[in-house]
Amino acid sequence: MIAVFLWFLFMGVTFVSFGLGALWPPLNKIATPFVCHGGTMEYLQQVSNPMPGTTITQAYWFCVDSKTGTKTVLDNMLHLYAGLIYGLVGFGLAAVIYYYYEKGVVWVQRGVGYLAVAVLALLILIPLAPLVGIFLQKPTPPPGFDSNSVSSTNATDSPVDGLFVKLTAPETSNFHSTQKALEQWKGLPVMQEATTGQEVDASTYTYRDPVDSGYLKKFYAEKMAARGWTLAGKRWQGMKFTKGTASVLVTFIPGTDMDSWIVTLTRVP
Repeated sequence: MIAVFLWFLFMGVTFVSFGLGALWPPLNKIATPFVCHGGTMEYLQQVSNPMPGTTITQAYWFCVDSKTGTKTVLDNMLHLYAGLIYGLVGFGLAAVIYYYYEKGVVWVQRGVGYLAVAVLALLILIPLAPLVGIFLQKPTPPPGFDSNSVSSTNATDSPVDGLFVKLTAPETSNFHSTQKALEQWKGLPVMQEATTGQEVDASTYTYRDPVDSGYLKKFYAEKMAARGWTLAGKRWQGMKFTKGTASVLVTFIPGTDMDSWIVTLTRVP
């Protein structure tokens, strides 16, 4: 009995709090009275690309003070408290079911039988899920494809759109320069974290930047809007801005060293 009790507590922490709590975070709010006295718990998830080809998802729980609004990051103790609560509840329900099962209550015995069949079916079907997915999945477009923006270079595409597709097509860039990056180029912002840069021609400037791609996109969305440019299209590795008849393409390709982004600013015309 002790072993069963400990098993329920273990499953409450690992399966319910950590596992199911990752799928549906509000499950862990049950620990609020123990880890966030007089406050409320808030959940925050951040997805970032610290370097090309790398995606990191970080999740945080905060305790927000109801009086001052101060946020304090919570540690894994919240999972311990939440898990123990769910473990105790699960053990209690199991004990009640076992009691009535031994008493010979028909509907309880039938329910346990149905539950056993369902669990067995899941144990058989879950490993087969990837195979089912292979047959049912639909063809997916390659990275960079955006059905809401430019998707091809057929005869109806404008030269700007065709250039946009071309600039975002390469998987990596071997750009190399020893020149210090500019603070801005022809009125267009250059990120202050840029290490090196070079004017390729009169309409193109390229620089190397080790920042997060999410930060890069946010930077240009805000800075270009402040300069009166409108975001007219976007792809996985690029943004298209327009102002009147002029266009600016901001594209970013992973460097061959995979340590930074190669950002290219193109003015058209």
